[in-house]
Amino acid sequence: MDNGTEARERRFRTTEELRERILRTCLLSRAPLRDRAVMQLVLDHACRVEDVVALRLGDVDFQAGTLRWQRRRPQPVPAAPTTLERLREYVQRERRTDGEHLFVTRLGKPITAEHVRHIFAFARREADLAWLTPEALRTHLLDLAARKDPVGAWLAHVHGSVYPGLRYSSM
Repeated sequence: MDNGTEARERRFRTTEELRERILRTCLLSRAPLRDRAVMQLVLDHACRVEDVVALRLGDVDFQAGTLRWQRRRPQPVPAAPTTLERLREYVQRERRTDGEHLFVTRLGKPITAEHVRHIFAFARREADLAWLTPEALRTHLLDLAARKDPVGAWLAHVHGSVYPGLRYSSM
């Protein structure tokens, strides 16, 4: 990577501009609302690919403003308002199935980890962020959260859980 690319990426890493740049690229995909909802979920909650794939429509309580992470944390946790907004928009306007999985393909089949990695690959290309992978973004977000809540972020990382306090961190 040349110095210009490194400087450009460094400029976005700790600002709201990075989030907006990543989310904006999702609107260029074939399933823009789904992809933006997936990316918003990861940005707000530093969840793993497996957590995204495992989500069911019933795991989102729009009234209570909570998410239930079946794989790691069966009790509901507060969801970031931006996540709920993106999920609601996706469910109402783009999701076309009666199935239980929250995120589905355009054909109504549940998305896989490979689909999530494809969403990241698309955003990486479109946003010109060579480092953008699900794992790298999660690590970056947990590092930012650790500056505000070192113990909570460490526990989330060690125990592989979704970090609910992440939404309070500043990027």
